[in-house]
Amino acid sequence: MTIDPIFIIKFLASFLFYFIGGYLLYASLFAAIGAAVDNETDSQQFLTPLSIIIVIGLYIGFAAMKSPESPMVFWSSLIRSPHRSLCWSVSPSEYRPGKS
Repeated sequence: MTIDPIFIIKFLASFLFYFIGGYLLYASLFAAIGAAVDNETDSQQFLTPLSIIIVIGLYIGFAAMKSPESPMVFWSSLIRSPHRSLCWSVSPSEYRPGKS
């Protein structure tokens, strides 16, 4: 069984795109929170919702790897902005060995 080289290039390109996009998104959100507060105790209450969004994306990614055809994965892949880490885990589900 061989994997198409175009698939590998598309996979790596999408991984890099979503990784850099997610990194910049969360870096800017954390920087905005850091600029808005004066001390560390105030920052904790603003970081909690952002951390929850990250954890939700992580668990959706686990569900995507377990069953990539589920409705939850489909609908969460349409909402790409807060879950950039999910997008690359759904991409490999497009490739099916033996399917043309």
